[in-house]
Order: sequence, then structure tokens, then C-alpha cells
Amino acid sequence: DIKAPDLETRIAILQRKVRQENAGSVPEEVLRYIASTVNANIRVLEGALVKVLAASSLTGEEITVALAMEQLRDHSTVSGSKALTIADVQQLVIQHFGISLDELTGACRTQNLVLPRQIAMYLCRQLLDASFPEIARKFGGRDHSTVMYACNKLEQSLKIDRQIRAIVGELTSRLQEAIN
Repeated sequence: DIKAPDLETRIAILQRKVRQENAGSVPEEVLRYIASTVNANIRVLEGALVKVLAASSLTGEEITVALAMEQLRDHSTVSGSKALTIADVQQLVIQHFGISLDELTGACRTQNLVLPRQIAMYLCRQLLDASFPEIARKFGGRDHSTVMYACNKLEQSLKIDRQIRAIVGELTSRLQEAIN
């Protein structure tokens, strides 16, 4: 019985493929995201990496977790039977940032709550493909335009802020591991 490679092995496979393709430097969090999202055979794993590299090359965009999420949105080959929910994303974010669910979904707009809220909304949209109104309902009955703004704002932050990219990459990996 041959099992699929574990996460660390999949990351090592992707690192080798990056060197083979002379793709320059691909951030570790992007490789971790791809490895945690695609847990099929090696050919599919390498194909996912090539898709992200090609998208970056064609659009001129920097290789980021956001780009990988966009390219691999329909590529997820998760074998786990548990489907992620908005509540799962909220729970992980509140654990990571050390805040309560009431603070995450409440009306307070202090900076220490706005960023976790935007990250949670963004992850719900990207990983669960949840609708804006559905996310808005789960975040204190907000208007859907608030969720659209949060997702757009976080996408802009991901392009320029390495620390936010790292947080989103780590949370994404943890969510992917939770369903495997």
C-alpha cells in the first residue's frame, strides 16, 4: 500500500521542481499553501505549481499566497471528508489572534480587531467560496459590501505586507490540514 506523501515531503518535491524550472525564488508560504491544498499524486502537485508559476509569468504578478489561492481555487483535491465551514475559519482566526468570537463578529473597529476580521472574511471567500451575503450574515449581520471591501483591502495588503502574507499562508495551511 503506497500512501500519498506527507506535507513536508510535498514541500520538498515543490522545492525541487522550482529548482528544475529555474523559477527563481518562490516564497515558502506559497509552497506550503500549494502542498497543503493539493494532496494527490506528484504529477498533480507539480502541475499546480506550474499553473501558479505560469500565471505569475503571464500577468507579471509577484508569486504570492493570494495568487496561488486564485489559481488553485478549483484545483483543491482534498481527500478529507470534513468540509470547512465559516465557523471553522472564525474559530481558527480567534485562536490565532487571541480574541473572542464576539469581538470578531462585533461592531468594534479597532485595528487589533479589524485585521483579524478582514483575514477571516477573506479566507471564507477564498477557501470556502462563500457568497458575500452569507459571510456578512455570519459576521454580525453586516452588509455584503462590507465583506467585499474587507476582501479587496486584504488582497491589497497581501501584495505589499510580508507579515500579513505569512499569517494568511499559515492559517490557510492549518485549515487545509484540519480537513485532511
